[in-house]
Amino acid sequence: MKIRKYLHFIISILAVAVLIVIDHIIKILVSNFLPFQEPITIIPGVLNLTYITNDGAAFGMFAGNIILLIILPVIVLGIGIFLLFKRNIINTTYLTVCTVMILSGGFGNLIDRVFKGSVVDYIDVAFYPFENFAIFNFADCLLVIGTTLLLIYYVIYEPIKNRVTSDQ
Repeated sequence: MKIRKYLHFIISILAVAVLIVIDHIIKILVSNFLPFQEPITIIPGVLNLTYITNDGAAFGMFAGNIILLIILPVIVLGIGIFLLFKRNIINTTYLTVCTVMILSGGFGNLIDRVFKGSVVDYIDVAFYPFENFAIFNFADCLLVIGTTLLLIYYVIYEPIKNRVTSDQ
């Protein structure tokens, strides 16, 4: 049983590493090919690639406060790794996938902040009502999707599951 716990942890950490590498490959490509060009239209009226750097968090919040934007994610990511290692807390594949996505996105952006002082963003949605929405990146997508799925689990699924099992 203990070997299975460690294998689960190792596979999860490898998945996090792969997603971080994908994030950084995209950021390297964007940084090398987009900064000197106008935005590139991928789907007209829907999606553009637009290079920017962001020294803040989501929507530019806490811009320039690099210490806070490093310390806070380190704490949250440390908790995430601890929970991932404690298999009895994150005990389903669903919760593991959510945690892997959150860790990957968090580390992807944290690495940028530590080594570059800002995060490379490039996904620019251009359709109503999001035409002036913040430009974001793959790591942000992982964070938002992982967190949303985690909230769905704890706000919707868990209460329903507990209600059904208590009725039996």
